[in-house]
Amino acid sequence: MDDRELAEKIIDQICRRYKVTREEMFGGAHKPSIAHPRLLAMYLVREKTSLTLKEIGVIFHKEGQGTVWKAWRRIKDYKFDPSLRTMVESLIQQTESGSDVEVDVLEKLTEKWRNLAQKLRWRAMSDSNKGDAKKSTMNMTTAGCLEMCAEQVDNL
Repeated sequence: MDDRELAEKIIDQICRRYKVTREEMFGGAHKPSIAHPRLLAMYLVREKTSLTLKEIGVIFHKEGQGTVWKAWRRIKDYKFDPSLRTMVESLIQQTESGSDVEVDVLEKLTEKWRNLAQKLRWRAMSDSNKGDAKKSTMNMTTAGCLEMCAEQVDNL
């Protein structure tokens, strides 16, 4: 299987898992229920293929490589928690193999996402108190994405 086929397989798996259409995946919607699966798909394609950032951008109908790099960086930053990293790696393995993600893995993952979202909210309040509005806003946005992703998995 070449890199483009693997990228398409990853995208299809993420679309099915998060109940997102390909049109939504490749569109420009910023709703967390659509944006987070898109970020995850870009991350997985970047990690599991040798495609360049520009090639991945073309697949996702994005101009330039900055969007792909930011998506990859954002998901990579979620993985600083060792137990979360283990669950994300499990999700990656199951996505690559085409098997369904086990329910207990999803439950643990959503719990970790919610815990991480809470930590990010606390950091955002701390950053806000320190006068760092940009960092505070970024942490609150990321926390919202994690919460929306957890809700999506709960609704499966």
